[in-house]
Amino acid sequence: MIRILIPLYTTILVLFLSSCVDNSIAPLNTPSIYDSTQYSHISSSTIRMRADVNTLLDTIQSARINGRAPDSLTLFELLKPFSTLGTSTFQNTSIGFIQEFSKTNNGIYNPRLSIAENKEGGVFAGRVFDENGLEYQEIIEKLCFGNLFYHMASRLSLHDSTTHLFIALFGAHPSFPNSDITQSNPDVFSAAYAARRDKNDGNGFYTNAKKELIRLQAAIKAGTNYKEDALSARKQFFTIWEKSLMASAISYCYAAHAKFILTNPSDEDLASGLHAINESIGFVLAYKGVSEKLISDTELDAILSLLHSMRPSLFITDAYNTTPDILKVIGRIQMVYGFSSQQLEDFKINWVTVQNRK
Repeated sequence: MIRILIPLYTTILVLFLSSCVDNSIAPLNTPSIYDSTQYSHISSSTIRMRADVNTLLDTIQSARINGRAPDSLTLFELLKPFSTLGTSTFQNTSIGFIQEFSKTNNGIYNPRLSIAENKEGGVFAGRVFDENGLEYQEIIEKLCFGNLFYHMASRLSLHDSTTHLFIALFGAHPSFPNSDITQSNPDVFSAAYAARRDKNDGNGFYTNAKKELIRLQAAIKAGTNYKEDALSARKQFFTIWEKSLMASAISYCYAAHAKFILTNPSDEDLASGLHAINESIGFVLAYKGVSEKLISDTELDAILSLLHSMRPSLFITDAYNTTPDILKVIGRIQMVYGFSSQQLEDFKINWVTVQNRK
């Protein structure tokens, strides 16, 4: 009897002592509002870089107004402050695109004509395209979203100021307006497109990006015991960022397809279609060469091929054979990211405009 009781007493004693020591960690306490303390100071250099990018894009856009493309040397000087901050893809591609864009100076473009007849391209219905139908303003801008801003953010280590930099590189503000048309701190760059794809129902890309940034900030502040929460929030934020831009690629695919299937499209219809397909090319190309992403470079190459990214004018000169490729692009992107059919329908809509989120 004694032999039986001794192990029993020992077990009870161990359980009692174990219950007196609580090694559990309380769940992370996540606030509902982002702490913007020191945001302006910490993000100042990033905000200046955003301004430098806008200066380059505005200079390129000026060709739409006066038909004169700035010379490549001028554009290279504007690119220089941030050219080495992106991926090698960003450096090489942006330089090549600028060289080609500068050749469109004073030209006229007609997508119905041959490449030889279009020479170096030029203005068509208020937009500037090269002889292949490429709109470099849009492609360079979207290239900055992934190969510059996203890339820079992905290389940051986690510390107290990281989330401030994430917000600035994303193109948002600590107040998270979820709108690119509001008067107060409107969203720009990637954040602007995340907002457009967000129905403002509490489950959209922009809203979830905000939630993850607040969670990440809280986890970093809480210390090393919450490292897993921090890493999880970081991963989710970058996934949302990537998905929101690819959702925008789908949105512009739908817009382009609607124009290219018209029986008697006007010049404005064709320019709008080419513009939309160039937007899609830009969003897809934005992730080429980026190391941290869900989609592979092989898949990106396949999608760019379907978008005829070297010669998008084929969607006009050979619409019957090429237009179905746009729907294939939508299908491939949907498969990679697991978008539902309802999401695809929602992506067609600019929710900021529809909901007038001023």
